[in-house]
Amino acid sequence: MKCCIVHSKLNGDSFSAQPTDEREEEEEDFLDPNSAFVSVAVSKNKRSCNTTAISHMDRSQRTSNARKPPDAEDLAVTESERLAVEGYNAASREEYTEAVDYFTKAIRFVHNDHRFYGNRSFCYCQLGQYTKALKDADKAIMFAPQNPKGYYRRGEALRGLKQYKQAEEAFERVVQLDEDCDDAKQELETVKIQQLVEMGFVEDQAFAAVQQYGTVQAAVEVLTAESPAASFNSSGCEIYYSDEEEENFVSSSAAASQTPQVIGKTAKKMDPTNPEGHLSLWVGNITQSVSEKQLIEMFSRFGVVLSVRLLPEKFCAFINFRDKSAPGPAMKHLQGKNMGGERLLIRYPNNPVPEQIVLKRTVPTGMNQAKLTGPVNGDECHFWRTTGCAFGNKCRYKHMKENKGIDRKPWQKTV
Repeated sequence: MKCCIVHSKLNGDSFSAQPTDEREEEEEDFLDPNSAFVSVAVSKNKRSCNTTAISHMDRSQRTSNARKPPDAEDLAVTESERLAVEGYNAASREEYTEAVDYFTKAIRFVHNDHRFYGNRSFCYCQLGQYTKALKDADKAIMFAPQNPKGYYRRGEALRGLKQYKQAEEAFERVVQLDEDCDDAKQELETVKIQQLVEMGFVEDQAFAAVQQYGTVQAAVEVLTAESPAASFNSSGCEIYYSDEEEENFVSSSAAASQTPQVIGKTAKKMDPTNPEGHLSLWVGNITQSVSEKQLIEMFSRFGVVLSVRLLPEKFCAFINFRDKSAPGPAMKHLQGKNMGGERLLIRYPNNPVPEQIVLKRTVPTGMNQAKLTGPVNGDECHFWRTTGCAFGNKCRYKHMKENKGIDRKPWQKTV
């Protein structure tokens, strides 16, 4: 069973309606049967619907009312009926600008009928005027907060404005009020997919994930678990990411074959408020055409970038900031941004190096600075055992050949 809402298909970001001559269903969809002006169309088509709120007066009532002179309110309702029917007829011919004009005039006579606003919102959507459509949808909701049609119109308008998360909430409200509304369920699935596409996922992958897991967060859990990750580079390249990252992604991918168990963890990995205080970002969908300089310029708008590790063979990069306040805003504003022909996918790393290690990287290491030295195990050179000693044979401490680099950490560069 479909909800009593105009059936419209979305092709890309544009909406289209296809009125036909078979108006029994179309009129009920486009012009709400609860409105007074629909009684005219109902009488012309000589049909009845038990879902309408149209009261059928008996002959004595009609005769009695016929004797009463019409007052101003009756005249206003009558004129609004006429204008609304004209608006429907214009919309049926896909003359939406003319239809908007008729519904606007109808509203001047009866300003608090939610159906007039809902119908005009539909027409605005067809014209691509989504801001006006949203305003009318909100008016319809204000006058009839328990009617699902206003929320449906709101969802349509928000989708046109590419505000997919809010559109999802609107269509969810429709389903809450009318669980048999197939149109709303279809739109709900579509805006979920659009959210994932905006994040940078391929549409086919997004569709499959939403179909299987239902929610955007669950889909993100699966899709990010299958994203490529970088392991530690033994050459000593600067990268604030543990060498266990690859293994974690393998285990995550295996877990992704089942329903995600910890959706909250995924939300934190893509939460712009940076609840875990990360200093680094993992950026996916990096193409061969994107340079390190471009990434630095883009992300430096949000804070001081200490380093960028670009891994073109794995289509990703790591951005390392000096302050915790930078990664969140960068994620918020750059998530889904088109770069090199692809939409960026940004999240926090799974196993970032502890903060104190990152802070050490900010200490200048110029040749004009005095090298720190110190004994280990009594008189053995600490730097010989770690990153390498710059003093060579002139070092005052012992250099034992078998201990060269034995204490070197993964994130440390060799001299």
